[in-house]
Amino acid sequence: MDGEPGEAVDEEEEHIESLKQQKARDRSAFTRIKNKLLSLLDEEDYLSWWEVKVVCQKLCEVQERAMSTMEELSQEYLSSKEKEKQKKLIGEMDKLEAEFLEVHG
Repeated sequence: MDGEPGEAVDEEEEHIESLKQQKARDRSAFTRIKNKLLSLLDEEDYLSWWEVKVVCQKLCEVQERAMSTMEELSQEYLSSKEKEKQKKLIGEMDKLEAEFLEVHG
C-alpha cells in the first residue's frame, strides 16, 4: 500500500543520509581548496595573482554549496525534531564560516 507512514519515515531518513553524504563531500572539497589557496599564498618564488583569484572564486563557490547543504540538513533535523543534531550542525556551520573568513576575509 502506497503512502504508509513507514514509507515516509524511510524516505526522510534516506534524504537525511543523502544530505549527510553531500555535506561530507562539500566539506572535503572546501578543505582541499582552502589548503590549495594557503599553499599558493605561501609560495615566495612564484605567486600568480590570477591563480589565487581563481582558487578564491572556487573557495567561495564550494563554501556556498556546503552552507546550502548544511542549511537543508538543518531544516530536515528541525522537522524531524532532532534538536541535538541540529545544534551540532549549526556549530559546524559556524566553524566553516570562521574558516572561510580566516582565509578569504
